[in-house]
Amino acid sequence: DTSFHWKMPRAGFGLNQDTQDKTDQLSDIANDEGGANAQIKQLKELVPMKIGAIFHSNPVTALTFPNFGMGVYARGQVLGRLKRRTSPTLVMEGFGDVAPVVGYAQKVNVMGYNPAIGVSLKYINRVSLYDKATGSSQIVLGTAEILDYINDDDDKKEVGSATLTGFGIDLGMTSVITESFFGKGKWGIVVNNIGATVKGDMHMQQNTSAPVTISEVEKTIPTTATIGAGFHSPLLSQIPMMGFVGDVTLVADYKFVSPHSSLYKNLHFGVEKSLFYNTLKLRGGVNHGYVVGGIGLDKVKEYYENGEKFGAKFSYIKQDFPLGIAHAISLCEEDRKST
Repeated sequence: DTSFHWKMPRAGFGLNQDTQDKTDQLSDIANDEGGANAQIKQLKELVPMKIGAIFHSNPVTALTFPNFGMGVYARGQVLGRLKRRTSPTLVMEGFGDVAPVVGYAQKVNVMGYNPAIGVSLKYINRVSLYDKATGSSQIVLGTAEILDYINDDDDKKEVGSATLTGFGIDLGMTSVITESFFGKGKWGIVVNNIGATVKGDMHMQQNTSAPVTISEVEKTIPTTATIGAGFHSPLLSQIPMMGFVGDVTLVADYKFVSPHSSLYKNLHFGVEKSLFYNTLKLRGGVNHGYVVGGIGLDKVKEYYENGEKFGAKFSYIKQDFPLGIAHAISLCEEDRKST
């Protein structure tokens, strides 16, 4: 069987509650014509404030053959905290990753079970924000510097962005759940960023009149381990007054090896409902402590259909939870053996 499978984009974006609630107040500060003192007074009223924005696309796109696959994944975040009511100070950091990935997966027999085990090699392209004066990935803005950004002042403190690249390895395993309280599904475990290190150059400048110096930087991306499960479940439809919902996809994962000690940053869960013959997906859940939601359109499947008009054979496999490209390959292997 030489058929291949195209995995369509699955993207998400989230803002923490503080950022959503106080965006209008930030706009009010920018529009305040009462001068710097009036703006500072409003800025103090925002303290304390947590800033958080995340995005991910698992994947941007992926193409898988039996036992082998390739794809592109993306993720990023900007996190910050506004503190010190007497003299507001903003501390923030952020990055964005785009990673082309190739992987191999194979089903094995372990004590009568048949899990799929896979390995992926990825080339990481990271854009990381940094303070051009100090080179620190933690950017600190004082009260006057915050107002410079709010007012879009030409002399505002410069924030640099460094492009860092390197390689990393992911290992994964997935297996079928034939019966559970939630219904049938799959569970899996994945270890990300084994040996992942990125390198690049930062352009340093103490002030606008100082010479620019180039400094090489190397960062180790923390290794993480995640366990997760996904189910096609009739559970919600069994709740009184919820019968109209029908079957949904329930997913959850927990990052048990992580640089974060906070539970809410390591626990993620969500639900997806397919509508209109599976062409429209309604999604919602919690990711890194943020309530997220979205709509997905399977327009790629609608256009390419089964591939006959292109002289090929296309089929489509759904990955219930994003355990990486090796997991996606294993799903294709299962589909190949069942057809």
